[in-house]
Order: sequence, then C-alpha cells, then structure tokens
Amino acid sequence: MEHSHSLKDFAWEMAPDGASATVKVKRESQVGGNMVPQELAYTVYADGTVDTKADFRTLPGFNLPRLGLQTMFHRNLENVEWYGRGPMENYPDRISAAFVGKYKTTVDALRENYVRSQSMGCRTATRWLSLTDSVGKGVRITALDSPFDFTALHFTDRDLWDAKYGHELDKVRRDEVVVNLDCATRGLGSASCGPGPRPEFILAPDSTYSFSFRISPI
Repeated sequence: MEHSHSLKDFAWEMAPDGASATVKVKRESQVGGNMVPQELAYTVYADGTVDTKADFRTLPGFNLPRLGLQTMFHRNLENVEWYGRGPMENYPDRISAAFVGKYKTTVDALRENYVRSQSMGCRTATRWLSLTDSVGKGVRITALDSPFDFTALHFTDRDLWDAKYGHELDKVRRDEVVVNLDCATRGLGSASCGPGPRPEFILAPDSTYSFSFRISPI
C-alpha cells in the first residue's frame, strides 16, 4: 500500500535548565485512501533518553489495520525481550493463550512461517521492550501511559506485501531491525472462513488514538 507524509508544522524549544529539548511536529500521512493527521512530541534528555507522545486522528471512512510509529535499529540489536503478551504471535482478538509475562527471543525467531507472505509477529499489551546486542547493549522502550503493541522483524510491511510466498522472504531480508510500535491494532477476525473482526476490535473512524513511551539506552 503506497504512503506519503506531509509536514504541516515544526517547532522546538530548550528547557530553562538546559537539560532537555522538546520537538513538536504536525504532519499528515496518506496511506492508500486514508489521510491520518498526527501530532508528535519528542523530549530529548542529556543522558540520551527520549520521551515520545503521539496522537493520531482517524477521519470518516478510515480503514487501516493499525496506527503507530516505525523505526529501524542496527542489525546487532538482534536479542528481544519484552513484558507483555506472548510468547506466540497475538492480536487483540487472539489473546486467550497469550499470557502476560516476560519473554526473550531473537528478531529472526519472531518471524512466522506463513505460506503466503503477510504482516506478522504482533505482540500486544507490551509494558516494555528491549533490543540488545551480544554484550547486552542496546535500547529499552517503556510504555508511559498504556501498553503498546509491537513487531520486530527484518522486513517492512512493503517487503512482506511484495513477496508472494513465505519462502521468498530470505531474498528480501533486511540487515536492519524494523520495529513498529502501535497504539492501536485491528483484530484478525476470521474473514478467510467467516466474518471479519467484531466491532470492538476495529479501529474507529472520526476518533483520536494516543500513546506515549520512553526510549532509554542500555
């Protein structure tokens, strides 16, 4: 699905004590036929910690599977640990056997072996997530208000969409770790053999979704 971003406003200011700076951004993202206005605020502290707050506005007719932010980390940050639902892939309407706990694995192990390539690997209700290298250095992402959902893969959604079959993914595997942090994720339903998600698991149009989190160095 094609997408583009348009910057609407940008401002920053230093705290009076000089210990932090805050950047505020307003932008609009066009994803397919969906326009999503956003307001982002990043507060950067002297020790490298970054607090992020994001607000997403859905317009009438909105129809997307999730709302969140994406970034990429160095390939060395292959070790993943989180406190949330797991250990298996889970979604808002697929959580009965995915208990809240602390889990540890690798980015490569979060990949699913689907015959048909598709979005994959979601973990919901995450309180914190860490990505580290072989000596334990990396980053920790901590929810500040409510839990978030995440995926950590060596593929973007575009990569997964363009690969017809799952066995083709090795050809497009990225060195970077692609991390999606989502404040809202649509349920799966059973549309392949039944109805789509129930209303409570669908992202509502004409609504605002928000979350905030802290990125800290390890």
